[in-house]
Amino acid sequence: TVLAIGDGGNDINMIRAANVGVGVRGEEGAMACKYADFAIGEFQNLKPLLFIHGRECYRRNSVLLVFTIWRNIVLRASSVYFGGVGGFSGQVLYNDFFVVYFQILYTTLLLIPYTLLDREYSDEVLLSDPKKYKIGQENLYYRPKTFWMYCIIGMVQSLWIYLFITQSAVFDIAQEDGRTSTYWSMGNTTFWACVLSINFMMLVYCSQITVALILAILLGVVLFILNWYSLSQGETNDDYGTFEDCLKMPYQYFSVILALVAILVPDVAVKRYLKLKAQ
Repeated sequence: TVLAIGDGGNDINMIRAANVGVGVRGEEGAMACKYADFAIGEFQNLKPLLFIHGRECYRRNSVLLVFTIWRNIVLRASSVYFGGVGGFSGQVLYNDFFVVYFQILYTTLLLIPYTLLDREYSDEVLLSDPKKYKIGQENLYYRPKTFWMYCIIGMVQSLWIYLFITQSAVFDIAQEDGRTSTYWSMGNTTFWACVLSINFMMLVYCSQITVALILAILLGVVLFILNWYSLSQGETNDDYGTFEDCLKMPYQYFSVILALVAILVPDVAVKRYLKLKAQ
């Protein structure tokens, strides 16, 4: 990766040819800044740009990309497992309404405070310890090994969610009033476990837990609950009564908690490994 730094019109070609161009507003005006990826007012601002903004931007973008890939695998792999059990008949596990708003409402709001506010170290620590910069030089947070590792982790965690929920549903078939719950109840509970796991996982991925992040996580979870409740009230919907059914299933509560523990523990270990390697 080539970094080009220039402050004049004669530096434009160099800045455009480099992977990353930094323009400095100097005596020759702002010609170099117009063609640069980043613009600074003085050369003394170059160090904070590289060691603070550059490092944190790489870390947050890498985590954001890995998190986005991982969350989709966690949700979709369960449908694959369900398809295998059902002989790939085409029957879906999740309600289409939930799937549409999965990335729009339930698991996306938390990314905004993370990308804007998350900080691993203070500015003073990053400027005084050059070793903290090597995560970008060695590409520790996003490389083929990391990508495939989280793909495998996502598939395994999705399998745990699917097995915990489906096996617990066996014990909750007959309810107190004699009615039996539908497979839509099982599917919605699986989706509910995925939403909870993905939202709480951001508390593992982030380096700084902020009030805005907690509020965004709670908002995503609450929006799913409200949508699920509203759908379960429509008598013409496949999800009719599923919200109330799941509230009456004690084993489902236990299975969701087990799924959360099974998902959070491996990722805490992976994060600890990456952090130790970066030190």
